[in-house]
Amino acid sequence: MESPVEDDDNKVARSPQFPFISLEKAVARAKEFEAAFGQNSGRPASVAKTWGYSEKASGGIQTMAALYAYGLLNDEGSGASRKLRLSQLALTILKDKRPSNAEKALQQAALKPRVLNELWSEWGTSRPPDHECLSILHLDKKFREDAAERLLKIYDSTIRYAGLASSTPNADNPDINGEVSGEVFEEPEKVLPPPPPPPANSPGKVPLMSGERVVFAHELRPNQGFRIVVTGDVDAAMLKALEGFAKFQASLLPEPTKTVDPKPLV
Repeated sequence: MESPVEDDDNKVARSPQFPFISLEKAVARAKEFEAAFGQNSGRPASVAKTWGYSEKASGGIQTMAALYAYGLLNDEGSGASRKLRLSQLALTILKDKRPSNAEKALQQAALKPRVLNELWSEWGTSRPPDHECLSILHLDKKFREDAAERLLKIYDSTIRYAGLASSTPNADNPDINGEVSGEVFEEPEKVLPPPPPPPANSPGKVPLMSGERVVFAHELRPNQGFRIVVTGDVDAAMLKALEGFAKFQASLLPEPTKTVDPKPLV
């Protein structure tokens, strides 16, 4: 929904709203959502973490808004019980193996955002040159100059990705993944959640490197155990080396304390 431009000279003019990211990036985010939640719903905080954002990071909130704009995400409930679920349109794009169905769904999603739909209706496959488009966006449609430049790149990327036009005057422009509805700025740095703590009473385990595998593991008692990690085949040479290691470790153990039987009383 578009935001009016501020008339007060003391206020900063805001551009009309447009998606934070291109359709291609939004579909990639939907694919990450599907990998984590399938066709189930997820709480906004959990969804944001799936995308690598902290719970209240603006990037996560704006990404959700962009998926709404493209029709890829639905709301369930409200307030504390609010959850998010992929729309049928998103599932068609991600899962439908019939090319014509997925193609039509992509084109439908590309034209869901109001501003992209309006521009496509006006320009179609004959988009004017950059300088004309930027003048239209800035002077006629009241976008700030920086927002107009970013919106044009998102528009071109989305139209190409949806197959609505095989090429555009900006075909060499890279996709822009850091746009915000209204005010535009670079995508904030992602904040990854800290790794979970190790299980209680569990000995630390070194992650396996490429080519390594565990061939034997044994727990002697709580908080004491061992595992044998190898690369390649277990052969006679490896067993001999293990035997030598065991003997060497045994030589380091302290001598057992000898007990002396008491002399019998006379």
